[in-house]
Amino acid sequence: MALHALVRRHPLAALPHLRALRSMRRWPLTTTARTLASAPSYTQWLAACSNFPADRHDWGAGADWEPLPKLPPWATPHAAATVRRQLLAALAATPQPLATLPVQHEMIRLTRINGNATRRNSHIGAHTGVTFHAPFTDDRVLEAILAVRLEDRVALGQFKPMLGTALRSIVPAGLLSRTTKGDASAELYAGLRRRRGELLKLMDDSHLVRMGFVDADVLRTVLRGLHADTRPLMPLDSTLACELWLRTLSPADTARATAVPVPSPRTVKEI
Repeated sequence: MALHALVRRHPLAALPHLRALRSMRRWPLTTTARTLASAPSYTQWLAACSNFPADRHDWGAGADWEPLPKLPPWATPHAAATVRRQLLAALAATPQPLATLPVQHEMIRLTRINGNATRRNSHIGAHTGVTFHAPFTDDRVLEAILAVRLEDRVALGQFKPMLGTALRSIVPAGLLSRTTKGDASAELYAGLRRRRGELLKLMDDSHLVRMGFVDADVLRTVLRGLHADTRPLMPLDSTLACELWLRTLSPADTARATAVPVPSPRTVKEI
C-alpha cells in the first residue's frame, strides 16, 4: 500500500521498488499497471467487496484499502451470502476511512486490531498475573510513524527499514540485517498430524455444519490433504474458534443459533 501511494506522489522514487515488486510477485506488466492504477474511494472499494464471488478462495494481493474478503474453501454459498449481507449493511451506514490514504488507513486499522488483541490477552492472563504490553500500539508511536514521508518507509532489500533504524544498537545487528521472516509452519504441520483425528471428529457433530456455514466434506478433504504451504490452513483457526464458541453456549442459545435456516440455491443466487 505504501508503494501504491508512493507511485502517485513520487513516481521516480517508486520505479526501483516497482521493478522489485514485479520480480517478486512475477506480475506481468498488465497486472502491475492494473493494480497500481486502481484508486477507488473507500465506499467504492467497499461496494466492490460486497460483489465478491461466492467461490473466491484465491490469496492474491492488490492495492486496496484493506485485505479483500476471502473465504476458506470449506465455506458454503450460505456463508458467502451472509458475508455479503454484512458488507452491504456496512456500506449502507456510509462509513468513512480512518485516513485519506489507504496506507495510512490500514496502519491505523491494524494498530486498533492489535491493541484490542493485546487488551483481551491481558484480560485472559490477568488471573495468573500475566500482562501484555504493546508499545507499538501507543498513540504517540503511531502518530510519529504516520508523520514519516512515504519514500522513507520503504527500502530495497530491507523489511521494515524504519523499525530497523529505530532499534539500531538495541537489537543485535544480525537480526536487523536479515532478509527472511520467521516461520511456524513446522509447528502447524506437526500439530495437524497429532490432532487430525480430533479435528475430523469435530465435523461429525459440528454446529457450523448444521447452520449451513461449513461444508464438512470439503473441510475433511483439507484436513486429510497434503499442503505445500500453510495458506489453505490459515482460516482453520477462525473456524475452530467459532465452532468451539458455539459449543460453550447454553442449550437454548445453541438451539436458537443453529435454527438459522439454510437458504436454497436460488435464494443464495438472488442475494
